Amino acid sequence: MKIRNSFVSNSSSSSFVVRGIMTTAEALQALGVPIDGEDDAWSIQKHLEKTHGIKMAVETTRYYFGGDPTGEFIIGKNIADLDDGCVTELPETDDTSIMKDLRKIGISVDKLSTFVQFVSNDNY
Repeated sequence: MKIRNSFVSNSSSSSFVVRGIMTTAEALQALGVPIDGEDDAWSIQKHLEKTHGIKMAVETTRYYFGGDPTGEFIIGKNIADLDDGCVTELPETDDTSIMKDLRKIGISVDKLSTFVQFVSNDNY
C-alpha cells in the first residue's frame, strides 16, 4: 500500500472579469426586469436575452462566502476568466458595443468600469 506524505491540494475557483456598469435591483425593476429572489443574476441574464436579444454577463455584488444579497448587480461583457495561479492578460474591449447593448435595455452611460472577483477555495 502506498501512503502519500506530501502536500495535497484540492482547489475549486470561481471568478469573473466584467466590463460594464453596477446597478441596483430597483433600477432594473423600473426598466421592467423581473427580480425573483434566489438566483436573480441568472434570471436577469435570461430575461435580457429573451426580451432584448442580447447576451450580457450579470453578476451579483454579494460577498462570495455566504454574504447577504446587496441588491446590486454588475451588467456588461465578460472579458476574461481567471484561473487559480495563472497570469491572464485582459483583452481590449469594445466599450461602444457594450454601451449600445446597455442602451437596448434602457441604461445610458458615458463610461464603463471593469469589475473583478476572484475566489479560490483551497483545501489542504
